[in-house]
Amino acid sequence: MLRHPFMINMHHAFQNKNYLFLTMDWKSGGDLRYQMIKNKFVEEEAKFLVSCIVLVLEYIHSLSVIHRDVKPENLLFDEEGYIYLADFGEAKIWDKEMPHDMSGTPGYMAPEVAFQQDYSYTADWFAVGVILYEIITGSRPYSGKTLNEVKDKILEGQSHLNVENLSTPWSKECEDFVNKLIQVSPQNRLGFKGIDEIRNHPWLKYIEWDRLYRKEIIPSFKPKKGNNFNSHYVNEDWKDGITPKCNFNQDIFLGYFYMELPQNTDSTNTKVYAKRKNSFCLPTIHSGDTINQKMHERGKSEFRAS
Repeated sequence: MLRHPFMINMHHAFQNKNYLFLTMDWKSGGDLRYQMIKNKFVEEEAKFLVSCIVLVLEYIHSLSVIHRDVKPENLLFDEEGYIYLADFGEAKIWDKEMPHDMSGTPGYMAPEVAFQQDYSYTADWFAVGVILYEIITGSRPYSGKTLNEVKDKILEGQSHLNVENLSTPWSKECEDFVNKLIQVSPQNRLGFKGIDEIRNHPWLKYIEWDRLYRKEIIPSFKPKKGNNFNSHYVNEDWKDGITPKCNFNQDIFLGYFYMELPQNTDSTNTKVYAKRKNSFCLPTIHSGDTINQKMHERGKSEFRAS
């Protein structure tokens, strides 16, 4: 079971006759998209956020997992200002035989994913570069209203960030960091040769990674107390919010439940229990993946995700 200080972790899973329930971390600071609209981040604040993201991506990549949908909506703040990676509905265990399926969100989707070519962990690093570019400029390097428009923008040529044209001061080290992450070619992208390329970049070279992992560094940005969510989503009329009955075969959930074991000296303190080996928790399908694909994967291996 995936578990990290900077990701939304699952604690329990149970079900009744009609539903599968997942109990996960609650973070009250809103998502990065909401805070980007409400606030103008300065460089030190952005550096702290990116450093948290680097740690959690380093962790999941070490377990051969690609997130494939890193974007502001999937990055959540707690009340202190730490940021957490959420929504593993598009995540996949990488291997050399992985199909070239298109998955993710246009604008944050790496070019090699958008054009259905071979891709690996650098696809997630591209998304980090896009997010930082957007924090700095208010727009994305390869933007468009549709996937085809985004692909056309990519084909126009390599995008570059120039901090000299900005009203708010940003360092040349930050400019270089962004430009190396948003490279169209994954072979030229920062992180292609491993995590040390990113950790040792001049923009991040003074980050105390161990202290950050232990949350001993105080975040430079702290969300305001109170409501940090779009009222359209948190003030829905629940009386009318009845979910239509799903026609999908619910047998894939049969026997699936999860419980968090008590803390002990062993770092491996969580376990998934299932009555049969090929039971798995079906993640939300955003794009690219299909239910048929997930059904096909059932016969190959156990799927576990938080």
